[in-house]
Amino acid sequence: DAAQREVTRLDGLRQRVADLELAQEELARTKVDHDAHRRRHEKVERRRTEMEGGAQERGRELQALEGLAAEVSARRLQHQRTEARLQQARRLDAERSKAAAAKSNLGAAVRGEAEAVGALEVAQGELKALQGRWRSGQAAVLAQGLVGGEPCPVCGAEAHPHPAAASAETPTDEVLVIAEGRVETCAVARTRASKALATAEAALAATSTLVAELAQAL
Repeated sequence: DAAQREVTRLDGLRQRVADLELAQEELARTKVDHDAHRRRHEKVERRRTEMEGGAQERGRELQALEGLAAEVSARRLQHQRTEARLQQARRLDAERSKAAAAKSNLGAAVRGEAEAVGALEVAQGELKALQGRWRSGQAAVLAQGLVGGEPCPVCGAEAHPHPAAASAETPTDEVLVIAEGRVETCAVARTRASKALATAEAALAATSTLVAELAQAL
């Protein structure tokens, strides 16, 4: 009986050893799985940390790029404004040159009109003088045919106490026609000069107004 109990006890011990060995093997496998899981977890954590760091870095880069873009946009806007001011300044200079030219043209137009007026007055004076000499000559011609007691063909008087006498060479009709043509030519020139003066005045006024507006805008 004692031997049988010992055998039974030993069998129980062997079973317990076997179970323990199985448990140890299971524990070892569990430890391996745990280590593998831990390594995977650590790897995942490292990757997450790297991704978060990369995301933060990309965020900083994005902020830097946004700041750079804003600066570029501001500089572009400033450049556009500067370019617009430069163009306006160039236009102002061009219009000032036009105004100076318009002023010079106005001076020339004033002188041209004055010369045209003077030429017309001279031509009219010459024509008037020629007409006066022509009338005097015609009177002298008539006076040569007067007879005492007979009526004058101009006034009808029969007495002729002071008959007209030619005081200068009497101009011919051709000379009078030429003088009249000169007056007409001078009158046309005077009208043309007056129109040119009005045009020059309007051009100077318009250019001066534009120059003032551009200068105020700057």
